[in-house]
Parts: sequence; structure tokens; C-alpha cells
Amino acid sequence: MARATPLPPPSPEDLGPPFHDPELRRHLVLMIRDGAPFDAALKKRLRGLDHASHPADAHPDALAALDATPLPTRLLETVTAWRSLRPRELRAIWRGFDGESHPFTLRDLRDLARLPNLERFEYVDAAWIPMDVAPLLALPKLREVVLATEGYVWVPGQGTQRLRNDDAVAALTAAGFRVTEAVDFGRTTLVR
Repeated sequence: MARATPLPPPSPEDLGPPFHDPELRRHLVLMIRDGAPFDAALKKRLRGLDHASHPADAHPDALAALDATPLPTRLLETVTAWRSLRPRELRAIWRGFDGESHPFTLRDLRDLARLPNLERFEYVDAAWIPMDVAPLLALPKLREVVLATEGYVWVPGQGTQRLRNDDAVAALTAAGFRVTEAVDFGRTTLVR
């Protein structure tokens, strides 16, 4: 079996400034790690850790391994699609992933500007409604957005709350996107 040749460590200039949203960075590392040059190194760091049974109980070493994984500019420029994490990617950190939890709830999309070739953005976590789509509108190559437009979130002390993302859809529509699919359970696809 051939071994992957690791990339040289990126220079500080190549890494750019720190991410505004560490959850977005962790999501990105898990999303693109398969097939990327740092995959073997990340797997080695994750191997042998005491994997948590729930995302909220993530082992600090697992998160540290994700945070220490370099994301050089040349790698970020190859990303053309942002998608929700797949169960196998989540199980790389949380062996007991339940199939529904969202361990990395994105709060700030400004760092998507580091993905200048992004053409498709999919994020259907209902916990992030309402979504500020202004950073998406600044991406020149973005052609498709799939987002949660309705969802139910448990709020401690208040019970289940129904949330809607109508403002996000309106902002995207005003910017030239059109709705091509609206699914009953709150997932909407827009294209331009």
C-alpha cells in the first residue's frame, strides 16, 4: 500500500487569520479530511482517543486534533461545495453519534470568504434559524443554497420552539436566487 506524502507545514501567512467561528472550522476539517493530504495525520491523532457518546461530551483531545489540523489557503481554494456532515464523518469523533444531533452549529459565516470557489452551500441544521445569509451573498461563484427554513428546537425551560428562516429566503431571492424546491419538513433549495 502506497503511503501518502504529507504536505510541508504551512507557513503562518498561508494559514491566514484565525477563524471567527471555531465550529465552522471544525466542520470544514471533518468535511474535507477524506482524501486530503492531512487525512492520515488527523486519523493518527484521533486513533485511540476515548470517543464521546454524545457531541456535547466531545473529548478535548479530539477537538484539539481538529483545531490543530492546518487548513492552508491552497486547500481551501479547492472547496467548491459546503455540505452537512455525513454520519461517518461525525463518527470519526463521536462513535455514538445518534444520527440527528448537530455537533457543530455554525454561528458566523464570515469565514466562508476563505472559500473563493464555493458554488454550493448546504446547511440544514434547524438550530441555526434565523440564518444571516449576507456572507453567502458575497461569494461570487455561489449558485445553489440549501437551508433549513423551518424547524423545531428544544429550548430549556420553554419547551419545543418552532423557528422559521423566512428572512434568509427573502434575502437570497432579492439577490437573484429562486426557490426550486421547498420540502414540507423545512428544507429549501434556491439557485441562481
